[in-house]
Amino acid sequence: MDGSSNFVRMKMKEWFEKLVMTIIIRMLFGKEYDFEEGNRARNSMLVGGSDIIIVALTWTLSLLLNNPHVMQKAQEELDIQVGRNKLVDESHTNSLVYLLAIAKESLRLYPQDVKGNRFKLIPFGAGRRICTTLVLLHLTLANLLHAFEITKPSNEPIDMSSNLGIKETPLEVLLASRLSPDLYN
Repeated sequence: MDGSSNFVRMKMKEWFEKLVMTIIIRMLFGKEYDFEEGNRARNSMLVGGSDIIIVALTWTLSLLLNNPHVMQKAQEELDIQVGRNKLVDESHTNSLVYLLAIAKESLRLYPQDVKGNRFKLIPFGAGRRICTTLVLLHLTLANLLHAFEITKPSNEPIDMSSNLGIKETPLEVLLASRLSPDLYN
């Protein structure tokens, strides 16, 4: 992992800590957020959490590119359950069982370490306590695999070496559309 990634993580951590402290101070002293301020704070927290999804998606795509038959089977499931005339939405996710298994296996192989606790007994939870990374990974992966043919630029296997849970080498892919151009607008 390069120094710039560590710098970005440190800056995001500092920014997030300041945001949380600001919210706590405002709550203690009675100053409420207006609607726009609340939206900005919420969106900032969501964007800050997207790093976990990006890392999980990178590992999952790396695994799929090294196992193209698995990716093909997932795309076949998407074509059957969703079709090629519309985009994937949340209502489709329950029927994408094979894709969910891929997401779970990826998170099992490359778990996101939450302060040293890997949740050994219930790795993904259920109901209100379900792992949000799993839900977002499932939906994001479904959209990517449905909308694009994803391939490697070379025939070499994807390097799976890691450092602190993050892929050491960047993932480079080639994308080609799988659906009608009308759906991409």
